[in-house]
Amino acid sequence: GDNSGKPLTSDVMALGPLKVVSEGDLQEMEAQQVIDAIEDASEEAVEDLAGYIGSRYYDFKSHRREERLDERYLHALRTYNGEYHPTKLQEIKAFGGSEVFSRITSVKCRGATAMLRDIFLSQEQPWSVKPTPVPDLPDDINTSIEDLVDSEIQSMQERGMGVDKNAIEQRRSQLKDAAYRAGIKQAKDAAKRSEKKLQDVLIEGGFYKALGDFLTDLPIYPFACIKGPFVQLDQRNKWVNGEIVSKTVPKLCWKRVAPFDLYLDPGISDIKEGAVIERIKLSRTDLNNLIGVPGYDEDAIRAVLRDYNTGYKDWLEELESERADLENKQNPYENKSELIDTLEWHGPVQGKLLSLIHI
Repeated sequence: GDNSGKPLTSDVMALGPLKVVSEGDLQEMEAQQVIDAIEDASEEAVEDLAGYIGSRYYDFKSHRREERLDERYLHALRTYNGEYHPTKLQEIKAFGGSEVFSRITSVKCRGATAMLRDIFLSQEQPWSVKPTPVPDLPDDINTSIEDLVDSEIQSMQERGMGVDKNAIEQRRSQLKDAAYRAGIKQAKDAAKRSEKKLQDVLIEGGFYKALGDFLTDLPIYPFACIKGPFVQLDQRNKWVNGEIVSKTVPKLCWKRVAPFDLYLDPGISDIKEGAVIERIKLSRTDLNNLIGVPGYDEDAIRAVLRDYNTGYKDWLEELESERADLENKQNPYENKSELIDTLEWHGPVQGKLLSLIHI
C-alpha cells in the first residue's frame, strides 16, 4: 500500500525488540504451558472433590443429629463410667435422692470384654491360614505330563518293547495324581509361610492392640470399629557393615476408631454398600509421617503444616466437651495440643472429580 513516504522500519521499531527462540526452547515453553494448565485443572478438581466430600459430611452429620446418635453414644459412655446425665443428676438432687450410681452395666461390660479377650487374645493364635482343598496346578502341568509320557513311549519303542494303550492311560493317571499330591503339599507349605508372614505384619502393625480396644468398645456402644489396613511410614534400623543405618519404610497398620468419629451413609443397611467418613485429629508428627507415602500430596501436606502451625479445629460437634470430659481428655475447643481436624472419605466418587487429579 501507500506508505506516504513513511520509512518501512518505523512500524517494526514501534513494536519493540523481537525475541528469537530456538525450536527446542519453543517446545519447552509449550510443554510448560501444558503442565501449568494441567496443574491448574488439578487444583480445581481437588477443590471440587473437597467440596463434594464436605457436602456429604454435612448430610451424614444432619442424619446423625436427627437420630440423636451422639446422645446415644454419650449415654452409653456415661453408663459405663457410672455417671448420671447432668439434667438427671439435678432432678435427683432436687428431691434429695441418692446420687450413688449402681455400676451394674460397667461390671457386665468388663466381664464381656474379659471373656472376649480370653478367646481372641489368648496365647493361642485366634486365626489360621488354610489352603484350598483343590489347589490350582500350573497351567503347563498337562503339557509336561504329555511330554514325559511321549518320551517314555519313544524310549520303549527304541528298545523294541510293545506299547499298551491301557498302560499309557494308567501312567498318565499316575502322573496327574502325583502332581495333584505335590500341589497339595506345596499349597500347605505356602499357607504355613503366609501365616507366619501375616502374623508378623499384624503384630508390627498394631492389629492386636486395635483388637483389644475394639473388644472394650463392643459391649459399651451400639457398634465398634477396627480400621485397617492403612499405610504409615516406619523408621527402622539395620546393621550394615557394622554400622546402624536408619531407613524409612511403609508398613500396614490397624487402629480402633471411636463411634463418635464415624459418619455413616444414612441410605444404606450394609457398610459395603455406601460411604463412610472418619473425622481424624492429626498431630503435626502424624502429618509429617505421611510425606512420601503413596497416594498423598506432599506439597499439600507441607502447606497444611505451614498454614496451621497452631492447630485447626472445624468439624466439632455440640457435645464434644462432654465427650472429652467422659474420656478424660482436654476440651477440644481449647486445642492446646495443636491438633488438626481432618475428614477421611471411604466410598465411591464420580470419575470426573478424580480424572484431573495427580499426586
